[in-house]
Amino acid sequence: MNVQHVSAEGHYWVNAPDRQRGVASRALGLVADWAFSNGIQRLFLLIHPENVASNRLAERMGFTREGVLRSYQPVKGQRLDLISWSLLPADPRPWRQQTWRSGPMS
Repeated sequence: MNVQHVSAEGHYWVNAPDRQRGVASRALGLVADWAFSNGIQRLFLLIHPENVASNRLAERMGFTREGVLRSYQPVKGQRLDLISWSLLPADPRPWRQQTWRSGPMS
């Protein structure tokens, strides 16, 4: 969390067997609701351009694509580009329109 900007970066990781079951979208929706109810004014995600699933998730969850942060983060001796996504408290929250199935993560 960045106290000066009242913002927070979201992170998630889903194990391969649990992907495409709604785990990440459910968790991200809960975190966003919690963050905004606790004073966060900007939630953001930084996603590698080739991570198609995470970029789709960000868009599906109502995040706005802000652009590519070129050569943003050093990883294993090279600097990676990352796509910046943001969600603000007043933005629509599509996950609230979804009906979650009962039982294990859906």
